[in-house]
Amino acid sequence: MFVLNTYALQARQGVRRSGASRRACSSRVLPRAWFAPLGAVAVRPGSALGSPGATVQLGAWPGLASAGLQWPPGVAAGGDAHHRVVWWINEDMRLQDNEALAAGAAASANAARGGMLLAVYTGSVQKSEVRSALAAVRRSLQERGGELWIADPQPQALPALLMQLREAFQVQVDRIVYNHAMTVEGARAERAMLEAVRAMPDSGQRECIGYLGGNTLLNDRAGLEADTSEARRALSFVQVCRAVREQLELRGHQVEWQAAPERISCAEAVREAAAATWNGMPLSDAAAVSGALGEAQVLQQLQTAVQPQMESLTQRLLCRGGEMDLALRFKRALDLGCVSARQMLAQVASACNGRLEGYTLSEMMWRTYWALHAHLKVFGSLTGIQSGKVVAFA
Repeated sequence: MFVLNTYALQARQGVRRSGASRRACSSRVLPRAWFAPLGAVAVRPGSALGSPGATVQLGAWPGLASAGLQWPPGVAAGGDAHHRVVWWINEDMRLQDNEALAAGAAASANAARGGMLLAVYTGSVQKSEVRSALAAVRRSLQERGGELWIADPQPQALPALLMQLREAFQVQVDRIVYNHAMTVEGARAERAMLEAVRAMPDSGQRECIGYLGGNTLLNDRAGLEADTSEARRALSFVQVCRAVREQLELRGHQVEWQAAPERISCAEAVREAAAATWNGMPLSDAAAVSGALGEAQVLQQLQTAVQPQMESLTQRLLCRGGEMDLALRFKRALDLGCVSARQMLAQVASACNGRLEGYTLSEMMWRTYWALHAHLKVFGSLTGIQSGKVVAFA
């Protein structure tokens, strides 16, 4: 545990000391690096280190320190970028156009006040294509200062990890972000995760926030109505199409998607522990080594598939045929979430002078419909399927 002693605080207030104490506390401004380590605490003024109640979390210092104590920029109380966030990966193995990751990175950007984001995967890694996609995600996270934690594929894996973070690293995760799944299997995993997390004794101190726009063409459920009777639980495809077109019209028929976060806050100790979970991972197979299903590779393949057909693409997209059946050609990448429906449409639109009609748009609408349908079947309702809201069970 990192301890900030009272000498440093007194130095900030102008208290003069001599000898080694003065040299150790000569700085008039507390270095930002002092606040970065997880579990950072400060000793209460007039208390001895080790005595009961001697330490306090740095976030509580504004109410205890004297009025003359001024905090460095980015450390003062206030703001909403100091959350400890877990990005739960489930059928969204990419950093671009990922609403959950973007929201989590923004909420945890202030590392000086303990903000942290950790990517966690609790699914199976038996298939080489899954390992390939995860390895690509990990490389992208590492480039931005983050890391990917691989947990056991069982419902209690995430609660166990949350307890480990709290006990071993003094990190109390207060937010879990994720994108709603696209398949029934993914929706079942989502529900199992939520049930396990909400069964924890401290569940009231933690938000679970799901985002719809990360994997579909809808930013929210847009007033969709469904038959929630247990016998049917049906949703109209026509309603979904109408909702997608309305949202496209509101955006001027522009396909917008979010860029990957530039920086991810994650403490070094947590990164090292996450890296250790990759020990023994079978990454020697060709698919994993080449990164064939990595985000960057898939986007490059998509661009290569579309750009040479610029002259004839507009006509060929109006019907299903051959290599231009992009939904079929990139199906596995779409299922894993290495590329999103919006990224597919954006690439097509760039080759068609902004035109969004045709077979690819129809297929992406169907994928949006089946994602909603999967949640309706598993959760029994669409009430909680809304961007930025906590999922509610039926």
